[in-house]
Amino acid sequence: MFFFWLIEYLIFSTDCLPQPSKDSIFLKSSLKISCGNFNNFNVSNQIVDSLYENTFSALGLLSNISQYLDCNPLIKEIYIYGAGEILDLFSSYLHKREISIIALIDKNKMVKKIDGIIYNTKLLEEVKFANKSNLVVVSSIAFAAEITENIYNFSSESGKNIKVINFYNTLLAE
Repeated sequence: MFFFWLIEYLIFSTDCLPQPSKDSIFLKSSLKISCGNFNNFNVSNQIVDSLYENTFSALGLLSNISQYLDCNPLIKEIYIYGAGEILDLFSSYLHKREISIIALIDKNKMVKKIDGIIYNTKLLEEVKFANKSNLVVVSSIAFAAEITENIYNFSSESGKNIKVINFYNTLLAE
């Protein structure tokens, strides 16, 4: 269901924005769809997965995070808050950069497999942050502001030095 919502959003954006990006124009023309035209829209899961991954890349939703990590090549360990679909897309980047996940944080307890490693998510309060600088990457879009604020408040209350990166701000708390 999320994929179809995302496609609807992209089509709406392409039709309604005064200057759509070249990626969204290409997306619209290659799929031969226009706003509200979902009759006979039948594509394989592989195409949808590729579209989904390329869409986030095209929209630049992960660019702040990846640019920060690219500019700081000494970062080899991070904490991640959010165990949803964005993490699934972002995990291939982390694997290529050889960045390991110290802990996977989420408000919901779950088991998540990333690149063959099984993680049990932890609540923010359960994470044992080191005394050194800690980098938390927020891998959520819908709840990024709320999660970032929660981490910032936790950092202030606990006295831990926690840096936060999300998709809309490169570095939020130090």
